[in-house]
Amino acid sequence: MTTTGAVGEHYDSMIDYYELLFGAQVHFGYWPNPEDDGDFPGALLAMTDLVVGELDVRPGARVLDIGCGTGGPAVRLAERYPDVRVVGVTVSEQQVYRATARAQRTGVADRVEFHQADAMALPFDAESFDHAFALESIMHVPDRVGALEQATRVLRPGGRLVLTDVFRTADRGTADLVTGFAEANILTVLPDLSAYDTLVPAGLTVTAVRDITENSRRATFTNVVAAGRERHESLVATLGEESTELFYSMCTALAAAGNLGYLLLTLTRS
Repeated sequence: MTTTGAVGEHYDSMIDYYELLFGAQVHFGYWPNPEDDGDFPGALLAMTDLVVGELDVRPGARVLDIGCGTGGPAVRLAERYPDVRVVGVTVSEQQVYRATARAQRTGVADRVEFHQADAMALPFDAESFDHAFALESIMHVPDRVGALEQATRVLRPGGRLVLTDVFRTADRGTADLVTGFAEANILTVLPDLSAYDTLVPAGLTVTAVRDITENSRRATFTNVVAAGRERHESLVATLGEESTELFYSMCTALAAAGNLGYLLLTLTRS
C-alpha cells in the first residue's frame, strides 16, 4: 500500500535522480513506431503531447495537472496553448519549487501555478476546472477510486480527465520483477487492462482506453539505462554503486519482460 507521505518523501529525496534521467518530462516515452527506440527526449515530449491532445483543450480553458512533477508537462501545455491556464499539484515540496522555477524561466508563470496538495483531497472548488490530466501519477495514490472521485468533483460537466497507468499483462512469468519495480517506485500495478471497469466512479464515463505498451515500455527502459550509463558517475553519487547496478539490471529486465503494461485512459465528466 502506498501512502501520500511516502510518495512525497520519495520524490523530495530522488528529485535529482529523476531529472538526471528524464529531464523535465518524468514519465514513459511514446514512440508511434513500436520498433523505434531513438530520440528519448522527443519520445518523452510525444507522450506529454499525446495526453494533452486527448484533452481537446479550447481557448480560455483551465486545466489541472494532478501529480505535476517538476512542471514539464504543465509548462509544455501552456506553451502549446497560449490562452490556457494550468494548475499543477504534487505531494512533493521540492517538486513545487522546481516546477515554479521552470514556469518562471520559460515565461509562462503568469498562466501556470503549482501547489503542494494531495490528489486524495484536492483544495479546489467543485466544477472549477475544464479538464484534468494525471500523467503517471494515479499509480502512486493509495486509492484510485478516491482520486478519481476528487477529479470528478473539480471537473466541470463535459470536461475530460486523461491519465496513464501501469497494469500486469497476461504474461505473468516475471511477476516478482514487476512487484520489485512497484515497491522501488512507491506505486501499485493494476491487475489487468480491464481494471478500470470497476474503478470509475459515478459522474465519469470511459471515453477510450488504449493499450500503448508496445509504444512505450521496451524503449523507455532501454533509454533509461542508456541515460544512466551516460551519467554513471552522477547516478552513483545519487544512488550509490550497488543501487545503481541494481537499477541497471531491473530496467534491462523490464525492457525485455512482457508482463508490465501501460495504458492511456480518457474519461468524460457527465
